[in-house]
Parts: sequence; C-alpha cells; structure tokens
Amino acid sequence: MSILWRCSHHPRAADCSTRKTSLKGEVDGFDEAVATPSKPLHTPAWLLYFGFLTAAAILWGILATWKLQDRTAQMDEALRRVDAAEKAAKVAIAEAEAIKSQAIKDVEIIRREAETLKREAETLKREAETLRQQAEATRVREEEKVLKLHPNFRKLVPGEISVRESYLESFAIENGVVHVKLKNNSGSPITPVFSIAFFDKDGAQTDHVDFTWLITTIDPGQTSSDEKPIRPNLARPVYYTLSFKGGARLFAADNAQPAEPTLVVGDQVVLQDQGNRRVLLATSDWAWDEMLDAENANSADLIARLIRQGKVIAPKSGTVCVIVKNGSFSKLVLIKEGSFAGQEGWIQNELVKPFKRN
Repeated sequence: MSILWRCSHHPRAADCSTRKTSLKGEVDGFDEAVATPSKPLHTPAWLLYFGFLTAAAILWGILATWKLQDRTAQMDEALRRVDAAEKAAKVAIAEAEAIKSQAIKDVEIIRREAETLKREAETLKREAETLRQQAEATRVREEEKVLKLHPNFRKLVPGEISVRESYLESFAIENGVVHVKLKNNSGSPITPVFSIAFFDKDGAQTDHVDFTWLITTIDPGQTSSDEKPIRPNLARPVYYTLSFKGGARLFAADNAQPAEPTLVVGDQVVLQDQGNRRVLLATSDWAWDEMLDAENANSADLIARLIRQGKVIAPKSGTVCVIVKNGSFSKLVLIKEGSFAGQEGWIQNELVKPFKRN
C-alpha cells in the first residue's frame, strides 16, 4: 500500500504503474513455475572431468609444494652444512698454520740447542783427550819413578809369567794362590829356596811369599811345582821381584830384555801370547787396569764384557802392528792387518816381539 501510495504521488507515477503491472506478471509466472514440477537436472560429463582435473591439479600442486618445501629445506640444510664445513676448514687451516709456525720455531730452537750441545761435546772431547794425555804422562812418569827407585821391579802380566831364572821356570797367580813351576837344569840335585815379593803401583810392598824346600830336592832334569797363598795387605799387586838363595837376582835374559832399547816408535812388531790364540789390548788408559784385573782373575765373563763395551780388543796372536808410543811396561800399537786394522791399543811389553820378514 505504501508503495502504491508513493508511486501515485511520485512525479513519474505512470512509469511506476507500468512496472507494477510487469512485476505482477513475473510473480504470477513464478507461481506457475513452482506449481508445475520441473524436470531433473543432469551435470555434463565434461564438467565432471574438468572438476576431476581441477582437483587433481590442486592435489598435485599441494604435493609439489610440499616436495618443493622439503627440497628447499634440504638445500638450506646442505647450505648450512657447507657453510659450517667451510668455517671448520678455515679454523682447521688456521690451527694447522699456527702448529706449523710453532713447529718451525721449535725446530729452530732444537737446531740451535743441538749445535750448542755439539760444541759442548767437542769441547768435552778435547778436554777428555787432554786429561787422557795428562793421565798417560803421569802414568809413565810414575812408572819411571818406581823403576828408578827399584830397578829390579817387573810388571805383573795376566796368566802364566815365564821366568826361566835358575830353577824357576814360571809362576802364576790364580784365585789368591801363587803357583810356581820348577826345573833342575843343573847336573846335581837342588834344594829350592826363593821368595817372590809383590808391590802396588806406588812401589809399596803388598805381600811376600817364601818357597823353602829344606828336605826335598829336585834331581837333575826333573820338574816340580809348589804353591803358596797370597793375601795383599794394602792394594792390588802391580809389580813383583824375585829373590833366590844367596841374594836377590834379576830375571833371566828371556824376560829381562826390555823391548824399549831395541824397539822404537815406528818399528813393526808382532803380537804374541804363548798358549793363546788371541791377544788382549786395552783401548784406553782407563781400561788398562780393568783388563789386567779381568786377566788376573782369569774371568772370561769380565773379558767378554770389556770387549762388548769397546774397552778391550782381541786381535789374533801373530798380528802385525806398528809401535805408536813406548811406556815402561806397555806399548801403544797400531794394528796393521786383520779385522782390527786401524785401531790402537795398549799391550804389555812382554807380548810384543820384533817383526821378522821371511
């Protein structure tokens, strides 16, 4: 009613009336359409196919998006790892460079220290050689001094000592016992009466043994033996003297002839030790007493140890040498042949014989 009223009073009431008639007709038509049953609607196949494709496309897009996101995440992770590896590599390179630099510094320090030690070692070697020469000079002077005071002194040597004086053939010291070998080279029976005195390196007497046969005799051409214990009172015996009945006598010519007057520095000699295939030489002054102790003790173990330590060498008996230095009781010789050629060593004068050319 209000609409009609408004339209009737509106300046364009005629148009409104016309529209009213048209609207009424549409309403009537709608009522008729509603009152008349409509036919069922059918969706076209192409529309269904298009919808299916659309859904598939959407699904594929979702899956592709997920895959892309996952791949992107993997690439990001790979990039992070690469970045971390690069950083770690840079740190490792920096540490390696630092270690290398420190190693170079350490090597240089060690090199300088090694050079210092080498110089110190050379200095010590020169000082040791000087001390060795001084010790050798002192030893020679002491021996010469003792010989001047006691011209009948003789140096003890290892093993059996050949005497061949009067009826005394030889003697040896073994395990604190003096063993003597006697032989009567005369045409009548003899009653041995003699003594052996032992002295230390300073010429002080350490012991004295007497061999007195008051009843028993030795017939001409016969041999015999005897023994006496020895107990040094002060120190290890180094020298000895012999006294026979009727006063002190020097040694026989075989032993009393010193090598010094006939053999000089530069002479060729032969090393000889009766009954032994090898001769022992001390490689230094310090090893001399150790070698004599081992020989006097008749200890193969001590001798083998000295050889392993390089303090003693053992060339074959008969080896040709050259005299380098003469001492009162020993000589320094240079070996000229065999496995020890070129080495030097100290040896007792008694074991050095002149070299005779064939």
